[in-house]
Amino acid sequence: MAPGDQALILPRRVYFDVPASEALLDLSAVYGLARMLVVYDRSSRLVVEGLAEALESEGVSTRLYQVRAACRAAGASEGDVNGIVELLRSWEADALVAVGEPCTICASKLALLRLHRPTLDLARITLGSRLGVEASRPLLIVVPVGGSRGREADWLAVLDRGASVDLVVNRELSPFAVVLDPALTAPSPEREAMVDVYLDSLVHSMEALVSRLATPIGEAVALRAVRELVKLAPRLAREEPGEVWRDYIVASALGAAATAFASVSLTCAIAFAVQERFGTPHGLTAAILLPHTLKLYEEESAQARSKLSELVAILERIDGQPSLGRAHLHVERILETLGAPRRLRDLGVPEAEFEGEVSRLAERALSMPIALQAPVRLSVETVARLLREAY
Repeated sequence: MAPGDQALILPRRVYFDVPASEALLDLSAVYGLARMLVVYDRSSRLVVEGLAEALESEGVSTRLYQVRAACRAAGASEGDVNGIVELLRSWEADALVAVGEPCTICASKLALLRLHRPTLDLARITLGSRLGVEASRPLLIVVPVGGSRGREADWLAVLDRGASVDLVVNRELSPFAVVLDPALTAPSPEREAMVDVYLDSLVHSMEALVSRLATPIGEAVALRAVRELVKLAPRLAREEPGEVWRDYIVASALGAAATAFASVSLTCAIAFAVQERFGTPHGLTAAILLPHTLKLYEEESAQARSKLSELVAILERIDGQPSLGRAHLHVERILETLGAPRRLRDLGVPEAEFEGEVSRLAERALSMPIALQAPVRLSVETVARLLREAY
């Protein structure tokens, strides 16, 4: 498989508005999945017990594995990855079903990679590496529970090593099937958590639009995803999360598809670096950075400027949207509408520590493969300037 061919790797099946048990039984019947290893986290324990019972009643054998690590940085722990691999080696499953939050999904992706390529150094994996794991048994099926951040459909996995996080980026990490059951993707009762998830999806969609890897179909999906997400912002500001959640899930699924066609890039790389050092919420951190990265793209990339101009034209046709003329100004307005933090200092990042770490944070962000997909040339000085502007 040539690197260019990987642009065609997406989830083969996406189930929406279908009970998860029904979707899993359908996949079992169509693809002969008689044995399913179900990986889950504490938040999805009751869900998984019900799914296992439904599967067993129809003759599908199941084994369960609960991830032990807390979902810090939405990443998997080394211990959980190894634990899943050991179980897969001792019990030959036809499908690996990840049910839960992003940390569970990442653990399952990395476990499949390690199962098929046990000696591969994760640090050497690039976007174009041929891994030979896409659509290999066991098939990866993802059932997100709670906030959807797009990890269910994309090809990125996060490994949490405690003091740092590693990003593994390769399109063969995209799952075989995704099940979006609205009954399971219920919003967090805390509005702040819902806003963090919403902003994360908005950042992913905008980054996919301007990514170096963007394709025409991916750009079309990204434009639609941003449009639908922007329409939801006023409702999210005044209504309860549960009242907008169903519409959000549809928009988020579009955003996840857009990133599967392209990639997130600099904004998310910097956000991961800040989150790794200061423990800030990822979605909020990325959204605070987004106006600054978009402004950089508009100023230094003619291609990105053209795409963002098209986006602005679409956004300013939405009822109630003002004529602001620049994409980064629309993002700032969304943050204001949601009452979200506007600066990194508002997230509790200490000024003295931040200033002392700026260069290291910039270097860390640029070391991540996703940063290479930004539509402009980058340097440590440029990224450090963006960080200071966002602070």
